[in-house]
Amino acid sequence: MQGNVEQFLLCLQVERWYSPTTLGGYRYSLGQYVRFLSARGVKCLSEVKHETLQAYVREMHGFGMAANTVCRHLAAISGLHDFLNVEKLSKTPNPCRLLGRPKIPKRLPRWLGLGEVLAILSPPRETCPLNLRNIAMLEILYGSGLRASELVSLTFDNLHLTKRLLRFVGKGNRERIVPMSAVSVTAINDYLEMGRPRLASGKTPYVFLNHLGNRLTRQGLWHIVKKTGLQAGLNKSVSPHMFRHSFATHLLENGASLVDIQQMLGHKSLATTEVYTHLSIHHLRIAISEAHPRSPKRSNFPQGEDALSTSPGAAPQDVTKNRKPKLPFIMSIE
Repeated sequence: MQGNVEQFLLCLQVERWYSPTTLGGYRYSLGQYVRFLSARGVKCLSEVKHETLQAYVREMHGFGMAANTVCRHLAAISGLHDFLNVEKLSKTPNPCRLLGRPKIPKRLPRWLGLGEVLAILSPPRETCPLNLRNIAMLEILYGSGLRASELVSLTFDNLHLTKRLLRFVGKGNRERIVPMSAVSVTAINDYLEMGRPRLASGKTPYVFLNHLGNRLTRQGLWHIVKKTGLQAGLNKSVSPHMFRHSFATHLLENGASLVDIQQMLGHKSLATTEVYTHLSIHHLRIAISEAHPRSPKRSNFPQGEDALSTSPGAAPQDVTKNRKPKLPFIMSIE
């Protein structure tokens, strides 16, 4: 059975261009599946029946796995059985076809407000190598909306600083080009000139290194982002992916189109990007509840012409002072 799994993973890597992170997830899910089958005396994947998979789903729920985790495991298992049928390595129909999937609750992405982002991106600018690295990483996370895996895998071949662009080749050999803000370019130049040479212990193509001179891991990036959020005084746990959600949400709120955001995020389907419209609608609901004259929160506010002057002859209030600030740098890519 393990041999069939390795064939399937090789197909995903060579023919479908799956990323190392995705392949690692598939390998883990299928490894757990094979161990379950072996414990039940199943010696060949073609022997797996619908009832066997039902028992596996019950076991996963028994371990307390979330619905989306169970669905990810089942997606890998279903893909494996489809592969065996296509390659004529099994004549048994895919046992996942008749299996119901757990209902995944819809959750809006967690994101940061503009003030929270600026609090994180405005720490004391120390010139030690690790601080220069951290500033550059945070600026790129928010300024270009990268995934955590893309940031830690960033090489000098991906960087085009003179054109202020990042270039990636992702799933299905699809090329993705992402603009960089002027602030991001300045931060990464500072890191490359004054920080990275003091961290590098040898030749490595990766841009962001840890204190030992090796490539920074996703776990290391997560720890850095969480610690920086705490140092900025935020009362929430901050993750690298929250910067990606914030990048998309703030662009949408400031007039960017969904199609442009889809291209910059690298989403294959526009439906994936549409989740940010819900965040924007939520933002509008909050704005209406706080600012609309008929809102309960505004019931004691002056109405009509009285709202513009507090006394006869008084100068009109500056109605622009409470406007939401423009993003300071995110789209400065001329």
